[in-house]
Amino acid sequence: DDVALRTLIVLAEGGNSLAQRAAGSTLLARGDAQSDVEGRRWLALAAAQGDALAMLSLGRARLVGTRATPRDAALAREWLIQAHAQSLTRAQAAYYLGLLSLPQDAPQAVAYFREAAEGGVAEAMYQLGNAHASGEGTESHQRAAMRWYELHRTGSSANPWSIYQQGTYSPDMNDRWMGSIAI
Repeated sequence: DDVALRTLIVLAEGGNSLAQRAAGSTLLARGDAQSDVEGRRWLALAAAQGDALAMLSLGRARLVGTRATPRDAALAREWLIQAHAQSLTRAQAAYYLGLLSLPQDAPQAVAYFREAAEGGVAEAMYQLGNAHASGEGTESHQRAAMRWYELHRTGSSANPWSIYQQGTYSPDMNDRWMGSIAI
């Protein structure tokens, strides 16, 4: 609401990077031209203080564009490279850098998607599955594609990875489809 946004802006004007990021994200979400410009300004101020999530937000906003600001791949790449250098946002930034690398540099996109997938970004796992299925940027390998479609990160330290459905595993290398009872 407007009262909460005004409170955030007061804190942001005081130099609080968390408030700057929150105000920037809130304003960007509004979708009008004035809010878009103001939102990017607050995010840039937070990013200048080293706020990795603000860098990521600016990169994503430039990657997809908004109603008020068109897509700008060069600016997106600049912000995403900065976000990629931060451990907090490395995996998510790698995913977006992978999207930016397609279709002109498919092997680089696959490398970014693999990094993001290993960091638990589900969208990157899907993109990696697509790359293996099509052979774009990597070796075409249907079994690897299916595994990337099925893997997900659990967050558990004992077993950080899990498989949604194990219908493609076969120790004798024959392809089988064994649907899960959960379907």
